[in-house]
Amino acid sequence: MFKEQQLQIFNLMKFDSYTRFLKSLLYQECMLAEVEGKPLPDPYHIPSSPTSKHSTGSDRSTPKKVTHTHL
Repeated sequence: MFKEQQLQIFNLMKFDSYTRFLKSLLYQECMLAEVEGKPLPDPYHIPSSPTSKHSTGSDRSTPKKVTHTHL
């Protein structure tokens, strides 16, 4: 019943998604790590940015409360 649709999905996965995955940065980083004997990269790890010298007293991680003044 769904033979034609199944073939279409198979071809999309084979010629589009898989090919795109092989070219992806994540796959390339994993392959490089494997070749170099390093642990696989964590795609969920967000690197922390170094603290700027100019940001003393300014915490951008917490949203500021906006107050409105009425004239």
